[in-house]
Amino acid sequence: MSSEKEVEVITTASVLATRLAEWVNHPGKPPSLYMDIEGVNLGRHRSISLISIYVRPRNKVYVVDVDVLGREAFLTTDGEGNSLNNILESPISPKVVFDVRNGSNALFGLFKTSLNGIVDVQLMELALRKGSKDHLASFSSCVQKQHRDLSDTMNVVNLGEKSDGKRSLGTGMVRYSARKATMLASLWDIYSVGLKPPDKAMWRCLIRETTQVRIHASQRPQYDPQSENRMRSSWNQEFIEEYSDNWNDDLLFMISDGMVYDDEEDRWVDGGEQDYWVDDELDEYFDDYPDTARDCIGWEEDMIKNGSPF
Repeated sequence: MSSEKEVEVITTASVLATRLAEWVNHPGKPPSLYMDIEGVNLGRHRSISLISIYVRPRNKVYVVDVDVLGREAFLTTDGEGNSLNNILESPISPKVVFDVRNGSNALFGLFKTSLNGIVDVQLMELALRKGSKDHLASFSSCVQKQHRDLSDTMNVVNLGEKSDGKRSLGTGMVRYSARKATMLASLWDIYSVGLKPPDKAMWRCLIRETTQVRIHASQRPQYDPQSENRMRSSWNQEFIEEYSDNWNDDLLFMISDGMVYDDEEDRWVDGGEQDYWVDDELDEYFDDYPDTARDCIGWEEDMIKNGSPF
């Protein structure tokens, strides 16, 4: 991912309309779209300046100039009815991002776009991290840890982070955002390998749930994009232990109900043969498992009500 990709900056609705078809009908596994959103103090009360989309099958980055296009960036359609807004809201078109919260807040607050089908790389790193999960990693720290040899890339990343908040759509910011979008693909490759084994199914589920919680929380009026607690994680040791216990309970319930976990589809299906993974030795009380399972996402509303970080 260190090699330069072709980058096209889109500043007119007519050009955008001809490019939309290049962003759809791609494979979802691995994800085809990797996205970076940049703005001046990104959030609903500020602005979105640009959206960079790395389309992996085409090995090309498209930088949409939202400063120039405004709402046309999201509402322009092609002959098939495709629009950027539809792509962003599609649950069947995976889009890989790093920390969805502020981008989601800005998209929803400024353009009423509700993100769906999001894969949050920041949460993938958190799930795989050994030791404390109390704090979230920055994009730069993830890149430095996984790509120690890419000093040129880090120079671009650092340039972008220092200049954010006072940019026009200059060459430096375009390069930064485009490079960030392509590097998301590299990070996804690394983390997805670590999360693929059957014994990581719980973490994959937690990543999906927490991503949805982040999106929903970011759309609330009280969400603060500049919160001093934004780098804190909700995944403290107590939470993880409780979630793991509930996961094991659900696992036993699903097995007793004749379900199997399809690792390829990453979901429960009827019948068949499957190897199962449980945190602890639970076979001895399998027969005593109660008739009901917990609500898999019931913890979300409680955390939102309590103002917990995600």
